[in-house]
Amino acid sequence: MSGDCDISIVLTAHDEGMLAFPTLRSAARAAVVAQTAGLIVELIAILDAADAATCDVFREWAERGEGPAPRIFETAFRDPNPARNFGIARAGGRHVAILDADDLWCAEWLLAARRAAEGESRRSVWHPEYSV
Repeated sequence: MSGDCDISIVLTAHDEGMLAFPTLRSAARAAVVAQTAGLIVELIAILDAADAATCDVFREWAERGEGPAPRIFETAFRDPNPARNFGIARAGGRHVAILDADDLWCAEWLLAARRAAEGESRRSVWHPEYSV
């Protein structure tokens, strides 16, 4: 992480297909809330051995131009943890937020987590109480 931005969203996808659209919308809403508060947010999408339908969803999303433009990487780990680590290694954010392509965030999640992290002097992991 180089600190080029405030928050890097690392979004991993495999075979979610159309389920990824609501995930991308929730990430975009959270990014817009954080950006409105003055933060710089990037989106890194890791398509890990993703099926054609999932790849199509991400390409279509990138063309729409909603939220931060995704940097899309295709990998073949077939395992979420190395895929996440691959994305984190490419993250420019001071903070990293991990999201799977079949989960959702509330609109305030990134901003709330960033505020909590900034108030903590220890290296910490912040996560939502619930994942939907």
